[in-house]
Amino acid sequence: MINLSTSFSFILLSLLVGACSTEQPGSDDPPLALDSGAPAQDAGSQEVDAGPGESCDDPGFVPLRRLTRRAFGHALRDLLGVDAALAEPMPEDDIGHGYDHLGEVLSFTAVHFAQAEQIIESALEQALRRAPDVTLSNLPAEDLGGEVGGPNRNGGWNLWSNGELVTSWNAAVGGTYILRAYAYGQQAGDEPARMTFRLDNVDGQTFDVANSNTPARFQTRVAVEPGVHSFAVAFINDYYAPNDPDPNQRDRNLIVDRLEIEGPFDISINNELRDALIPCDLVAGADCALPSLRNFAAKAWRTELADADFSPLQRLLEHTVDAGASWEDALRLAMKTVLLSPRLTYLIETPSEQVHRLSGYELATRLAFFLWDAPPDADLLSAAGRGELDSPEPYLRIVEAALASPKTQQILTSFFAQWLQLSNLDSLQPDYHFFPDFDEPLRRAMRLETDLLLAWAFNGDHSLAQLIDGAPSFVNDRLAAHYDVPPQGTAVPGHEGWFEVDARAAHRGGLLSNASVLTLTSFPTRTSPVKRGKWVLERLLCDAPPPPPPGVEGNFEDVNQGASLRERLAQHRADPSCTGCHLSMDPIGLGMEGFDGIGRRIDPRPDVTGELPDGRSFNGVLELQTIIANDDRLSECFVEQMLIYALARAPRGLDDCHKDTLIERFRESQLNLRELLKLVASSKLFTHSRIRQEGER
Repeated sequence: MINLSTSFSFILLSLLVGACSTEQPGSDDPPLALDSGAPAQDAGSQEVDAGPGESCDDPGFVPLRRLTRRAFGHALRDLLGVDAALAEPMPEDDIGHGYDHLGEVLSFTAVHFAQAEQIIESALEQALRRAPDVTLSNLPAEDLGGEVGGPNRNGGWNLWSNGELVTSWNAAVGGTYILRAYAYGQQAGDEPARMTFRLDNVDGQTFDVANSNTPARFQTRVAVEPGVHSFAVAFINDYYAPNDPDPNQRDRNLIVDRLEIEGPFDISINNELRDALIPCDLVAGADCALPSLRNFAAKAWRTELADADFSPLQRLLEHTVDAGASWEDALRLAMKTVLLSPRLTYLIETPSEQVHRLSGYELATRLAFFLWDAPPDADLLSAAGRGELDSPEPYLRIVEAALASPKTQQILTSFFAQWLQLSNLDSLQPDYHFFPDFDEPLRRAMRLETDLLLAWAFNGDHSLAQLIDGAPSFVNDRLAAHYDVPPQGTAVPGHEGWFEVDARAAHRGGLLSNASVLTLTSFPTRTSPVKRGKWVLERLLCDAPPPPPPGVEGNFEDVNQGASLRERLAQHRADPSCTGCHLSMDPIGLGMEGFDGIGRRIDPRPDVTGELPDGRSFNGVLELQTIIANDDRLSECFVEQMLIYALARAPRGLDDCHKDTLIERFRESQLNLRELLKLVASSKLFTHSRIRQEGER
């Protein structure tokens, strides 16, 4: 019999080497493992796309990057139809510049490979199965109990009179099931103890149960329809002669140790996932397996598959069958190889020293992972195959169609939530002694409010400024009580019990008044104007203050501990070493001090006035939000953050020319969020590339 593990390891190694090679033996052409059908062009000879940045010649390079854990799950979902959560056991991804998908920080270790292999095997098992999972329910008799008898001192249930033990189960799939009981008898009289199986209160097979101290196995096979059924074992021939001179002949009992239900068996299911992957009968052998594998590999590797690319997979398939495996097992092994290949786990692009427009398939891949955090779908790959992504005008139509897809909702989690560091909320633990009202339902409500706010801005064609200033609040009963606002307003579709409300009277509305933001910028025991101010400067304005100078502590031990927090900050700020940073941070944070460490309004309201270094003044978070929404740094910062996310790399000086044009166009659109996605996707930074030059980082 073939050793599939040895064969797999040998041929997978060949594929890994081929996919990562930069040369093709016997050829001067770029390696087929990296080629996607579009020749590299000189920057001066190609058509410049219609996006912003068209006057800037050098888009720089994008480091090779692998799929994140999240994107890997989405790839398995789209390829095999399984739950994306199947990828959650993969190691967490490292963070760079606030995001988890930058090529510079993503590694691929032996642990990643081993975990990916297990996940892929499980995913293929689900996708390719032809029969439902067989389950075994083990039911200890003493846990079931009954109206007759009692627990046996050696375990199990003693039916000392005629009666039954009964359980029920839900047969999700109709078919054949095995009903099983483990039992023994305590004998008296002239016959053994007898036990009858009952299915849905109908008597079935009857068994003679021998005298013993060890349970014996009794079973029968039954055919059932989907639904809830009952299974009982009944003691049917009780015997009791208390005056018999032989103590062993006085009482007949049935001792039941446990019941088991196993199945279903002997049925096949209509697996639509399998039918999509293998749309033919493998009885046909290579005539079915080869085209199925080729189509699967092309979709998984996000390109049109050349013969040279497919031949290693064909050899693997045929070698495995020649060694004695079935076509089913050989095809599954080949599919596993496809899914473990770097051509799936990495976003590989054709290398060229010259600036060139990416091929249609490469652009389709970049675009899909940018907007959907998932591989390109069949429509996008087909458009790439037809050449519709090779020139600016049709490509722009493709971008607009991709933006209109419901899959674009993923960017709310993949980009917006990372931009605002919302995942930090999941691990925060406010001190119970200071905030006893904080619990998991409140944490979930805080996060969902901000998710709904982001969806409101993105899907409602609103602007970045409206997201910051002038947006509504979203509450359920729990959050409304926390905010001290009535849970009344416009119902949020798809979220029962949630309402869009105007809470400006309670100083709510806009991003900075969300309890999620206020909580993740606080300490476990109190608010932190410094953390809040730093978060606004860093995440919204890209103007993070530098770390404190050496020897300067971040605490207030050198100030009057009896003073108010505002007064202590002023004393701390008087230190020349601290003035520069705190002049920017403190006023912003103090403007948010109307809310406590879990975002609850403080009553009576403290002093929340402030003045920024440029002289702009405000009173409270709503006025502060208006200032931030009109600050030029907001649009500049948001464009920079979007470019980091779209290109999956750190910002570089070469980006400035392109970025300036994007900022200008973004402002012309009135800071429309969807418009910026389109502008970025059609910019030369996104559509063009080159390899890293010597000394370049």
